[in-house]
Amino acid sequence: MLLVGLAVLNAAVILGIAATVYARARREAHAALESDLRFRANTLAGLLEIDSGGPEFDATPRTFPEYGSPGSGAYVAIYDATGKAIVRSPSLGTNALAAFAPWTADGFAFREMESGPDAIPCVAVTYSFLVRAEKASAKKDWTPPSEAQRRYQIVATKDSR
Repeated sequence: MLLVGLAVLNAAVILGIAATVYARARREAHAALESDLRFRANTLAGLLEIDSGGPEFDATPRTFPEYGSPGSGAYVAIYDATGKAIVRSPSLGTNALAAFAPWTADGFAFREMESGPDAIPCVAVTYSFLVRAEKASAKKDWTPPSEAQRRYQIVATKDSR
């Protein structure tokens, strides 16, 4: 009887340690993924500007190559203040990726999605920001857009497998 009790106690201690290690590793991996998504969204926001010709996104396929092929598990879309997607990563294909948080100045919102664009669980960030307005030298009578017209959101996801 004593041996059975010790075995049960030993198993409980081992399971407790294993559960604690698993929870901590999961929490750290999730924090790293959120940090990576925050970095990507912030970097992509810096590549968007408005001039006299409208919004201009200055990125090449080499900026983040994982956004270039369908099924890559990494997706991004940039929306203007009206909710129109002005940039969609080729990795999205025909799938949709909508903003999920209200616009707040320099605000990040995270969520876990059971089923992302390719029906794979993923983590997503919505980043709200004001795009910078650059006066084009050729257009002397150009009026910069209002703050409301400079509101954009980036949604970036990465699968969590």
